[in-house]
Amino acid sequence: MAHTSNLRSNIACKLNLATIAAWQERRPIWLLMGLTALGLELLAWGVFQKIQGYEACELCVYIRFSMILFFIASLFALINPRSLVLRLITYSISLYSLVKGWIWDIRLEQQHIMLEKIEQGMDFFAAGGALEACSTEPRFPFGLPLHEWFPSNFQPTGVCGADGWLMLGFNMSECLFLFYGAYTLLGLLFFAATVKYKILRKIACYQ
Repeated sequence: MAHTSNLRSNIACKLNLATIAAWQERRPIWLLMGLTALGLELLAWGVFQKIQGYEACELCVYIRFSMILFFIASLFALINPRSLVLRLITYSISLYSLVKGWIWDIRLEQQHIMLEKIEQGMDFFAAGGALEACSTEPRFPFGLPLHEWFPSNFQPTGVCGADGWLMLGFNMSECLFLFYGAYTLLGLLFFAATVKYKILRKIACYQ
């Protein structure tokens, strides 16, 4: 009985790993990734900026750029998710976007904290005023002049950390932590499932 129970558990484990690994070879997961990133980009530009009047800061437009990269990455996988080459391109762009997105979002949160301390009466430099200041002349990766090509979306006009936007007590950078955190966990899940499933398959072949 114990042997049968262990066998069923092993089969269930392999099936779960196989299912998670196989998600990467299907379009829905990449479509969801692309639509989520594009939706957040349109929300930031169309709703927060155009309708509610929040001005985008330098770090904000960098984060928008990372969303666009996620969307572009998903397009490669959507062409043919079973193609290893296209998936590797998707993984590479997504990883780059994720790393840069975390860096920009952490910097934005630091600006939020600094401004809160200054508003509470703390000295400018003691509050972290020596942090790199926002600029109205952004420097996008690869030298892309996005603020010249699409000024409505990528030209910063606001002060970093001074948007005043809150949802359920969380500011914009804290909400973005959830987005980048979810993408990080999903990426780690896919990677772990794929590697472990392939190892289990090799072990099974030699038994």
